[in-house]
Amino acid sequence: MYIIIGNVGLNKPTNMTAADYYQKTYPATGAVDGIIPENGLNRHCTHLSNDYGTSVEWWTDLGDVYKIYNITVYARTDSKLHFIIGHNI
Repeated sequence: MYIIIGNVGLNKPTNMTAADYYQKTYPATGAVDGIIPENGLNRHCTHLSNDYGTSVEWWTDLGDVYKIYNITVYARTDSKLHFIIGHNI
C-alpha cells in the first residue's frame, strides 16, 4: 500500500545562506510557495548566488519526519538554465 502525501514542503519555513541581496530579492520562501515560474523575474523562485564557486545552502523545515521518495526541482526556462548545473540535493 502506498500513501501519497503530496508536497510536504509547501509553504514550510525556509532559510538560506546567500548574500543579503538574494535573501531580499529572491527569498528562500519562493522555492516552496507552490508557484512554478517560467523565469526568475517574478520572485516565485529562490536565487542563491551568481558567484560560481561560492558555497551556499538552502533548506526547509518539513515539521515532521517523512520518507522522501521523490524531490522535484524546477529550473528556470529562460537563458539562465546553467544556474542549476553543478548543484547537489
